[in-house]
Amino acid sequence: AAADYPDIRFLTIQGTAERPPRGIPCGSLEWFPCTPATAGNLSAVAYFFARELHNHLKVPIGLIITAQGASPIRSWISAETMQANPIFKETLEDYTSVPGRYKAFREKYDAYEQSLVKSKEDGSQPLPWPGAFEGDRSPGPYFYGRVYPLAPFAMRGVIWYQGENETMSFLFPARPERRNNSRTYKEFFPVMIQEWRSLWGRDFPFLYVQLAPANVPPKAPVMESGWAEVRDGQRRTLSVRNTAMVVTADICEPDLHPRNKVDVGRRLALAARALAYEEDLVYSGPILERVEFRGREAVLAFAHVGGGLVVKGERLEGFAVAGADRVFHWADAEIRGDTVVVRSNEVAAPVAVRYAYSDFPFGNLFNQEGLPASCFRTDEW
Repeated sequence: AAADYPDIRFLTIQGTAERPPRGIPCGSLEWFPCTPATAGNLSAVAYFFARELHNHLKVPIGLIITAQGASPIRSWISAETMQANPIFKETLEDYTSVPGRYKAFREKYDAYEQSLVKSKEDGSQPLPWPGAFEGDRSPGPYFYGRVYPLAPFAMRGVIWYQGENETMSFLFPARPERRNNSRTYKEFFPVMIQEWRSLWGRDFPFLYVQLAPANVPPKAPVMESGWAEVRDGQRRTLSVRNTAMVVTADICEPDLHPRNKVDVGRRLALAARALAYEEDLVYSGPILERVEFRGREAVLAFAHVGGGLVVKGERLEGFAVAGADRVFHWADAEIRGDTVVVRSNEVAAPVAVRYAYSDFPFGNLFNQEGLPASCFRTDEW
C-alpha cells in the first residue's frame, strides 16, 4: 500500500531464444510507474533496492526486470562463449543428451501420473515423484531472449540474485552429477559477467546477492554443501573488478524465498552508492583476503573491516580448522586488530580454515558498521 513512487519505473522482459533475436525482446516494453496497483508485478528485491536509491539520490530510477525463477546460470551464457571456453565442455555434452533424457523422463513422469490416478481409485501406493526436468534444452535461452536484445541500452549496472538451482541436486534424483554444478559456479559466474559487459562495451557495476541460509545450523564442523560451494564461488567472484556482494546470513531465514527482502535491497543500494555513484562508505562486511599458518595458529586477514572487526555475541563461532589429514575440528577464534586468529587443541599444525561453511552459514563475525563476514574456505579439497 505504501509503494507509491511514480518516479520509480519498471518494464519486464520475458521469453527465451535459441539464437540472437532479430527484433525486440518479448514482454512488456512499456514503462510502468511503481504504484500500489503495479508493485505486485515487480521484483521485491529490486523494488526495495530502487526505493532506497530513489529516496537517497532524489532522482528517478528505472528497472528492467529480466528475472526467471529456478534458472541455472548456464541459461544466461551464450553458446558462442561456451564453445570458446573449455570449462563448459561437460555442459555442452550435457545439452547433447537432452533429447534422450527428456524422452526417458517423460516415460517415468507419465507412469507416475498414471500411478496417482490408480492410487485414488484403489488406494494403491503411487510411484515416487521422478523429479523435475531442466528447463533449458539448448545453451543460453535467457541470454539470447532477455539480455542480448537490451544492449546497448544505457544503464548504471546490474543486480543479480541466483544460484539456488546449482545447489539442488535433490530436484534431479536420477542425475547425481548435478551435484557438481555447485563446484563450477566460481568458474561460470565470472565468465557470464564478462560476456554481459562485453555487450555494453564497459565494465558496469555488477552487484549480487549471496545465497540465503538453507536447512538448519550445522552440528559438525564442516559438511558437504552445495549451498556453501555456491556461496564461496560468489565470494571468489569478487576478484572481478567493479563487483560487490551482499551477504544474507544474518538477515534471512532458511528458505528458498526468504521474507526479508527489505534489508537485501538496502544492502544492494549501499553497494550501488559506492560503486555506481562513487560515495565513500562501507558497503560490505569482512571478506577474507589472506591466511598465514604459524605453528598451531592460523591468522586470517580481511578486507572491508570498516571501523574494525567485531563479534556479535560472547565469542566468535563458526570457524573450523584441519591439518594434513583433512579432518576439520571446531576452532577457538579471537579478534586481534584487523585479523582473526584461530586454533584448535585437536589440530597441532593447521593447513586449512573454513568459516560458516555449511547449508546454514553459522557465524558471527561482523564489522563495526553491522555488516557480516562472508563464509569462506582456504583449501581446494
